[in-house]
Amino acid sequence: MWPTTAAMTGLTPPPTGAWVDNNGRPIFFDGIDNSGYVTGKSPTSARNSFVYIDGEAFGGIRVDIGGDPDNPNPKTAWKYLWTAKDTWLGPEQNLGGIGAAYNLTMDPYEKYDMTFNGAVSYRMPSSSPGKYSGQDNGWALALIYPALIEINKSIIEYPSIRRFPGGASNDLRPNLQDPANPVPAMDPKNPPRIGGHGG
Repeated sequence: MWPTTAAMTGLTPPPTGAWVDNNGRPIFFDGIDNSGYVTGKSPTSARNSFVYIDGEAFGGIRVDIGGDPDNPNPKTAWKYLWTAKDTWLGPEQNLGGIGAAYNLTMDPYEKYDMTFNGAVSYRMPSSSPGKYSGQDNGWALALIYPALIEINKSIIEYPSIRRFPGGASNDLRPNLQDPANPVPAMDPKNPPRIGGHGG
């Protein structure tokens, strides 16, 4: 939000990416100037991903997917959560290795988790009030991972807070409390290759 506000008041915000703070230490500036979208000069947002962090806990990521060469403006918004929380100050539920996927373009209120569509039995409260009745959309995680890997690389290169390592089922989910090793299973110089697989 800061870069957008700065640009709208005539200031030049720093570019997104590697930067230095006021003390000369390297930092990663993740703000994006979205003033063109806010003022109606651009039909789409300049931001294509959004990370959900609550305190020091990584909760999920949203990725807006487009790329139709005949109609570049519409984007489908996918959101993948590793935690569920009904209210801002309410309790948090860890969803484990299989999180909840939402197509925000179809379901902006996140009412229907599109992962497994109820194929997994409930052992705890559900991630959403209902399950999507169409095909399983767990494949949408493949759309999320490239943006997640970029985030992981930035927090490895520009650590800011301590954390302790996560479990094996969440090896690519960054644990933001350990700046020395925020993503234990990933080498930022050789990230995992993500590709489509079908049957």
